[in-house]
Amino acid sequence: GFYTDDTGSVRPNCSLYNGKVWATKLARQRLAAGEANWCIPVVSSNGWGMHHFMQQMTAWNVSACLVNLPWGDYVSVGRTYGAMEYWWWPDTTFDQQRPVQIVGLPQDKLEHEDSYYFTPAANTETATYINPLLNEDPNLGQPIAQLVKRFVLETSDMYTLLGLSSGGLSSPEAACSWLRGDDFGRVSRWLNWVPKNCGPGELAADGLCQPCPPGQFSLGGYITACTPCFPGSFQNLAGQSQCTPCDAGYFGATAGASTCDTPCEPGTFSLEGRHACDECRAGTYTDQQGQPRCQPCERGHYQNETGATSCVACPLGQARRETGATGCEDCDLGTYAGTEGLAECVLCEAGRFANGTGASVCDRCAPGSFAAARGLPTCDPCTLGTATGELEQERCTPCSKGWYQNTTGGDECRYCGGGYYTADITACQPCQAGYYRSENDTVVEQCRKCPAGTYSGLGMSECLPCAAGTHTPADGMPKCIACAEGQVSTGGAALCSPCPEGSYSWTTGQSSCTVCDFEGATTPAEGWFVDPSWCVCRQGMYTDREAWDLWFAAKVAGRCSSGQVLEGGECVERKVCRECPRASRCDVVNRTYPAQPEGFYLKQTGESWEVFECTTLACVASNDPVELRCADRYDPESLTCASCADGYYKSNQACHECRQPYFLPFLFGLVICIVAMVSTYYFSNSPVTRDASSLLTTTVSLGLILTAAQSLSVMATLSVSWEEPWASIAEVVQLAGFDVQGLQLQCVAGSSPVTSYLARVLLPVAASVAYAMMFCISKMAGPCGVQPWRRCLVFNSAGQVWQALYISIVLVSLLPFQCYDHPSPHSSMTAYSNVICGESDHGALLGLGITFTLLYGVGFFAVCVLANIYAPSLSSSNAQFTQHFRFLLFRFRVDRWYWGSVLMVRSFAIALVPIVNPNSGNAQVVMLTAVVATFLVLQCMVKPWKTRRLNFLDGLVLYMLLLVTSAAGVFTEEEEKTGSGFTVFIMVTFCSTAAILVGNFIRGTYGAVSVGLGRPNPIKDRTALNADVAESFVSAVQKLSQLKQQQVEEAFREFGTFDREIITQFLGLVDHELLRGVAQTQGEKFRLTVRKGTMMFRLADKMVKPLRTLSVKRCITAEVSILGGALPAPLAGSGMAEMSNGSEGRTSVSRDASPARRTDGDASPQRGQGGLSPSRGSPGGHVELPPIEEEKARPAVDQKKQEDWEVNSTYSI
Repeated sequence: GFYTDDTGSVRPNCSLYNGKVWATKLARQRLAAGEANWCIPVVSSNGWGMHHFMQQMTAWNVSACLVNLPWGDYVSVGRTYGAMEYWWWPDTTFDQQRPVQIVGLPQDKLEHEDSYYFTPAANTETATYINPLLNEDPNLGQPIAQLVKRFVLETSDMYTLLGLSSGGLSSPEAACSWLRGDDFGRVSRWLNWVPKNCGPGELAADGLCQPCPPGQFSLGGYITACTPCFPGSFQNLAGQSQCTPCDAGYFGATAGASTCDTPCEPGTFSLEGRHACDECRAGTYTDQQGQPRCQPCERGHYQNETGATSCVACPLGQARRETGATGCEDCDLGTYAGTEGLAECVLCEAGRFANGTGASVCDRCAPGSFAAARGLPTCDPCTLGTATGELEQERCTPCSKGWYQNTTGGDECRYCGGGYYTADITACQPCQAGYYRSENDTVVEQCRKCPAGTYSGLGMSECLPCAAGTHTPADGMPKCIACAEGQVSTGGAALCSPCPEGSYSWTTGQSSCTVCDFEGATTPAEGWFVDPSWCVCRQGMYTDREAWDLWFAAKVAGRCSSGQVLEGGECVERKVCRECPRASRCDVVNRTYPAQPEGFYLKQTGESWEVFECTTLACVASNDPVELRCADRYDPESLTCASCADGYYKSNQACHECRQPYFLPFLFGLVICIVAMVSTYYFSNSPVTRDASSLLTTTVSLGLILTAAQSLSVMATLSVSWEEPWASIAEVVQLAGFDVQGLQLQCVAGSSPVTSYLARVLLPVAASVAYAMMFCISKMAGPCGVQPWRRCLVFNSAGQVWQALYISIVLVSLLPFQCYDHPSPHSSMTAYSNVICGESDHGALLGLGITFTLLYGVGFFAVCVLANIYAPSLSSSNAQFTQHFRFLLFRFRVDRWYWGSVLMVRSFAIALVPIVNPNSGNAQVVMLTAVVATFLVLQCMVKPWKTRRLNFLDGLVLYMLLLVTSAAGVFTEEEEKTGSGFTVFIMVTFCSTAAILVGNFIRGTYGAVSVGLGRPNPIKDRTALNADVAESFVSAVQKLSQLKQQQVEEAFREFGTFDREIITQFLGLVDHELLRGVAQTQGEKFRLTVRKGTMMFRLADKMVKPLRTLSVKRCITAEVSILGGALPAPLAGSGMAEMSNGSEGRTSVSRDASPARRTDGDASPQRGQGGLSPSRGSPGGHVELPPIEEEKARPAVDQKKQEDWEVNSTYSI
């Protein structure tokens, strides 16, 4: 790329830049213009910096040529010609040439990050790194660390060392030679690098040990700086190994102090070695500077603030005997503090008192009271027979003879008068009732009796005559006795006369009797207790309490006539006695409310009674439904006795006592559920096979048992009066309906229907949450050797639980919709009979029921239906989809993949039966019979399960349910009627069945008549179909004939039970109908033999595709249905299907494998992807077969990969 011109100068050979020298745009323009010096050469080696130079020279618009040379030429050019070259420093290669750096623009770091190199690269700087472990070794490590920290080389030093090394010296020799040199003070400079081991109080500086300055200290060693004295200490000398703490009362606030002479201010103090003064705490003070401690306040003084310089004297009414007080205490009762600063309070003098705390003076006792001693909180009142009218008295004065004081606290004595007699000076006793003493009576020691017919009160001076309606039967009576109910008297009478029968005196003390005047009224007795309040209703009726009150009000007011009541201020006709309601008893007179028969619950609403039918035996017979309505342990305030009393919980329609601990049954149930869920995870995610394994058969059988139990639990909720032992069986199977009352939840959460319903309806959500938690736990326990769960398998397990318990899930969701009627105009929920349908609680439950029905019954069902819809297209290409919805697909035959959704429809229909006409057990029984019978017919037609045994078991379960539902009609009420709606349902079912049968008969007759008349069958022409099937059959036989027996035998091993039966039947049909006819025609014998028991069927997705291609059309006259699947590896090259193996052993097949229908003008039928196609130009549609590849040895698979394949394998639908 370079040459020497005539003048001997070296110039770039720019004319040869193509492939050798790269020129910038400006250089090429100058070259084209014929300029002589048209470019600046830039030389590099090994491509160093070339892409940087190309961008920079172009961006700067420099006329440059870039040349890339080998290392030797690169060095030779630089040393010989001094060209512009890519280089770095320090380095001695071009040391003699003294290279000069060309500095461009400053580096733009952001452009370099985006690979734009218009600016130069940044310089690379070195740094010093010291292992921190060196500082832990004081003998060797710390000196090395200090040496490295001080080690500094200049660029000139580097060039000197490099020059010595390039001069033939080794690296240690070059280093020693550099150290021995004495140019530019080199020895003095590296001597400063060597650390010094100084003694206590010294530091290493300039290669020498020097004393620490005042205010600092050191412990000696390889140190270069002394440590400043800590706050609170000082050092006034140099070269010291420690600092002196500040004296008490003084402080040092800064580090490195050489003195500590700042005293603490008044109100503060400090201990020795403190960096700040502390305030005196409350109750102490200092009044001088530099105090090492605070003084406590004296007695009678206090200080409630910190940092005080003095204490405060206790105010009036307060004192304090202790020193160092933060506050004074109020004087106790009976004491006072009249001056400030007292250490103790003073006792009140006799005749004075202090009835409150904090008194500064004692009060004087008022007249009528006294204080006999000092320190009393109150004055005592004068006792009986004493009095005082003065203030501040120590005692009271006794009354004189003839005077008395009968009250305490009297300020004067009283004189005795008429109606009283005297016994002592303490009181004048009043004459007792029935006695009297006149004012002028000389006998003062006693009173006289009142004569018969009169009475007197307490302290009377004369007797009074009795009024009409009262009497006094003897002398000395204190008052006149009123005539009892049903009796009357005149004024001054000694005895009262009874009322005649049928009358009453409406109150006591009456002079005449009144007759009960409302319809149906009677009296319980004659002469007594016959006032208006005892006018009662006769037998067979009960009293309308409101009407009786209005009648009684009319009697009290005396306004209304016979049989009328006073309502709203007006007299109106109204019945007081009412007939007892239906289903109640009124078999005695004077019944305030009806009697409650067994099995019913009576509730009083105002004055009317409502009768509710109970769903359990908790409602007992009672003559007093207010006091006794429910059996023992049931809550009588709960409608229909639906709830248990406090301290009891309900299980199996009976109340049981709550037992501690309450959580034990719940914990036991939780453990069972967790074990069941974990077992479900492993059982439901066993390897998928086309044939049903023993584990699959067992698992599905368990699921059928659960389905049967749930169906029986639905029957237990029907309006049917079960008898023993069916009643006990119904109680047991209700556990399948999420009846969690046996877990003592009522003992903890109460008996609220909303709480109970939520506890049942949230179980599916709780199961899903539990699976999510187990999934997270398995992930966290992975490092401990636990196999982590897979998300798709957890989803499959949760779906398995939801589908297995779908009847119970929907049944519980629909509980708010199931209501039954009562004898009264109300209806209750069947599950919670204490909830009245249409009221507030039912509204909340109805909202929850709608929500969870949409979530469980509709939402989950919709997800499963969508999964079934997309299963044919996603199962072969999306293994995750198949593993997620394995619970929906793996139990059924491949061609019946949709049956999981059909089972959910069956479950939903069964769960829907209890809400259909809950008042008619007959209607529910017939509806359930219709549902079970319908799906029994579908089950027998479709046979969706993988094995005959499972199909038989499912049919057996449906047959058992059909028998039980048919027999349930025996337990319905005899007088029950189904109604017109049910009759319409029966007629529609009958007419639909008759229409199907008649239509099928007409269709067959029409086709037979058409054929008999020589016309084409209008129903279906099978000619073209037979031709297509025959052609497909012959083509498949030709391909199969080229396969080895081992290949076919290996493919047969992967067939399921139904696949093998269908192929066996097909081979038998071909043997009997086709090959024997050909053999008889050609005089030969052909026979196909299928040997059973020689094929091991394991992998269900590797041999079905070729037979599906063979059977898409009907082969000749035999209608054969072959299940779809995937080819095994040995048949992948046969042209019959396409297969791709995934990383996890998944297989997928072409879905379009059926031959297209023949159309006019076609030489031969066309085949879709993966199907058969005849070669062009072959006569008669001859099929050209592709070559068959030799079977390759299958590589061995270790056990772990095989297990992973079995877990992750899927098969196409």
